[in-house]
Amino acid sequence: MPKRTKQARQDERPARAFEEAISRHLQERARLLLSAQTQVLQLLVSARAKIIETLTGQPSDFQQWQLSRLLGQINDVLDGAMGQAGALFALRMSDAWTLGEGLIDQPLAAIGHSIEMVLPQLDVGVLKQMQAFGSLRLKDVGREASGKIGQQLGMVTIGGLTQFEAIKEVQKLLGNDSPRRATAIVTTEVSRAFALASNERLAQ
Repeated sequence: MPKRTKQARQDERPARAFEEAISRHLQERARLLLSAQTQVLQLLVSARAKIIETLTGQPSDFQQWQLSRLLGQINDVLDGAMGQAGALFALRMSDAWTLGEGLIDQPLAAIGHSIEMVLPQLDVGVLKQMQAFGSLRLKDVGREASGKIGQQLGMVTIGGLTQFEAIKEVQKLLGNDSPRRATAIVTTEVSRAFALASNERLAQ
């Protein structure tokens, strides 16, 4: 196999630099997705612990339960958690938007074609709409969880479930269903922000 000439190796450098820049951006995208998922999950884990603590502190006699007050406490916890999750989620979408734009700019800069000072910034109005839509979807997760928890606690107050059985169902809901839905939303919408920004930049 003939050895490559010095000129051939030099000719390969731009392509290698371009590919390496793209690879770095895709790795950063993966780290960003993991970070966003982890942060949202941590908020849900904290909310779950507070709700279970509230439930286990209720009287063992279900007839003494004050359901409306109890549900109000649970809703406050869920609303707070999903509000914080929405704020974090919006920040991670902004990061993904910037990273998506850089997926086009920085590999080109690596081979000597700087376009950042030539092209206008992307219209962030689209990003803001995506952030608002994603935050609403996360709030829906909290509202759905609240409704299901209310059903379980209602069964306790009429003697259809024991307190222990209801708490187990709430633990399952907040430990599996809600986190799965929330992380799916985060993954989908953060990835969408990255893809849309890179496509818009490529179109420019």
